[in-house]
Amino acid sequence: MAATTYAAATTNRDCYEDDEVTHLGDCRSLWYKICDSYEIAPTATCNFVTFGDASINWFSDSLEVFVWNYVMKASDDDTAGDSGSWSLRQARTCQPESLANEVYTSEQRLQARQQNCGFKFQVTNLSEYGTYDFTLLRNSASFVTAGAVAFAATIALF
Repeated sequence: MAATTYAAATTNRDCYEDDEVTHLGDCRSLWYKICDSYEIAPTATCNFVTFGDASINWFSDSLEVFVWNYVMKASDDDTAGDSGSWSLRQARTCQPESLANEVYTSEQRLQARQQNCGFKFQVTNLSEYGTYDFTLLRNSASFVTAGAVAFAATIALF
């Protein structure tokens, strides 16, 4: 399957804080730790940024979703040291791979493997009249961090 790359217009609207997107509640998934159902108003568009494996599912032809890959890149913030010092370890952050995006199809499973560290989804309701629902499934990096902290605490006890 060939990926189609676009430079479609994007938005800075965050779906988690957008008044035109309603959180309908939690759902269950066999493969993902976090499952949430949402509803998007007519002609609304917004972004979800996830860190880790993710998928979005919907059943309407009126919804359109684009995805950007996030990869680990050298941080633009040079606070590792002064200009006279040399560091073997460079700060890295999870950033968009490029400005281009790809058309995302419903139920496509994206995995944060190799250099991928996350994804940005832009969900758009193309309908002027209908409100449509979709499901966002993801594995959060916070679960990995929480597991590492619990493991470190357990080791410290022994």
